[in-house]
Amino acid sequence: NKTVIDNVNIKIRQGKVTAIHGHSGSGKSTVADLLLALYSPQKGSIIINGKELSDYNLVKWRKLIGFVSQDNYLFHGTILENILIGKEDATIEEVNQSLKEADAYNYISKLNEGLNTQVGERGLLLSGGQKQRIAIARALIRKPELIIFDEATSALDYETEQNIMNLIFKIAKNNTVIIISHKLDIIKRADYILKIENKMIREMNKIELLNEV
Repeated sequence: NKTVIDNVNIKIRQGKVTAIHGHSGSGKSTVADLLLALYSPQKGSIIINGKELSDYNLVKWRKLIGFVSQDNYLFHGTILENILIGKEDATIEEVNQSLKEADAYNYISKLNEGLNTQVGERGLLLSGGQKQRIAIARALIRKPELIIFDEATSALDYETEQNIMNLIFKIAKNNTVIIISHKLDIIKRADYILKIENKMIREMNKIELLNEV
């Protein structure tokens, strides 16, 4: 097995925004996969609130995490059906609240079919920004305790990217958030910055980050 990251000792602070920074292929998304328990560490352990992740019920644990990536899959169906993937038994009130938190409620309410609007295969009938807002609403509807944004703005144009990033940091005021990105203008807005380099992860300050520009 290939070692991606090694000798790691890091903290993700509750109620704060932690950015994970590094070049493509450095292992940024591996950290997210470990937190989602898609992989188990070969050595050491992941501790959540004093309890090893391996001791958690993984189904219940994953329900506490909201995940938004650069390529969020929307299946061929309605906006409502795609949001309910996040919480199948959600009420319309919960759906609307999640849309408001994702700044998507106003534009969806103006569509002729509203929540019953078809998104097309992989969301092709929507713009990139609209797809991301629906994906964010889908993540928020379960009221997650941790939200991970994995290169969530990489496929967007500059203006849409800035709007989505402003939304992410608005959401972050009341949540524990991990932002995985290689873009320095995004990373520098985080409370804490972790850099992955040469299979190692270290915490860096913003002065160090600015010197990389």
